[in-house]
Amino acid sequence: MHTRPSYNWLWILILLFIHSFKSHAHPPGELAQNQWVIAFQAGSAMMLTEVAPDFSSISNEFNHQPGLALDFAVSHTLGSHWEPGFDLSINHLSGTSPLPDFSAIGIHARFINLNQLPVIYQTASTSGYAFIRYYFRAYPKGMSTKMRIDPFFEVGVGVNHFKTKLNYQQTPSGESTSLIFEKGQGRNLIPGSSAQYTMGTGTRINFRKAWNLLLSLDMDVINSDCVDAVHNYDSQGNRIHARAILPRLKIGVIIPITNPLRTTNTYLPWSGVKR
Repeated sequence: MHTRPSYNWLWILILLFIHSFKSHAHPPGELAQNQWVIAFQAGSAMMLTEVAPDFSSISNEFNHQPGLALDFAVSHTLGSHWEPGFDLSINHLSGTSPLPDFSAIGIHARFINLNQLPVIYQTASTSGYAFIRYYFRAYPKGMSTKMRIDPFFEVGVGVNHFKTKLNYQQTPSGESTSLIFEKGQGRNLIPGSSAQYTMGTGTRINFRKAWNLLLSLDMDVINSDCVDAVHNYDSQGNRIHARAILPRLKIGVIIPITNPLRTTNTYLPWSGVKR
């Protein structure tokens, strides 16, 4: 039995926030200069491939599957186009191999006597990174009754912590467990911890002073070859120290905490409605 990490606590917080927002708040309005905002996003993440330090490609050893991606960000608009901030992301990754042909077989201690049976890896990663976002259109100087579409580009840098495990999809005959390798859980409680570099693009959509919708596509580069629970080696048995490439497609909302285009903050979730 393979268990997935629980995100129940995060879903409860998001649902409570949305309920409070809908029950007690004015629409958040559009973004402006010198404004604090928060953003919630959900979507899909999947490990795409791994690359060597010289950016040469490495053969995929798994059929990677899409998983859940959740993001929470706090940022501040700066000047007419910039938005620096901090993002906390949670991703669930997985992948399968019907007949393992890993470069680590016969080299890594956990892969000396690997059975040729279908395997699955499961990884839960959490990253925190600072980012800077550039909007191609200048922020509005006053309230507008028209829908606005504001595309942007962003880059970021931070740290990724991950827990991963590799299992046979079924326990092999004569063995007591399906586990092959684990990191950050079980007997190996130290999680993986690596630098992460992010770049992405997207757009903010404002629906006539109502909701700010946020669409984005990020590409994370994680400085570890163990995100899929299997290290990579070359033909001479030397570890490659590859980087994992992780695209994430997300959709969510942007909610201003302060708004210089208004005289009150009655649109906040914790504020009462004032007419």
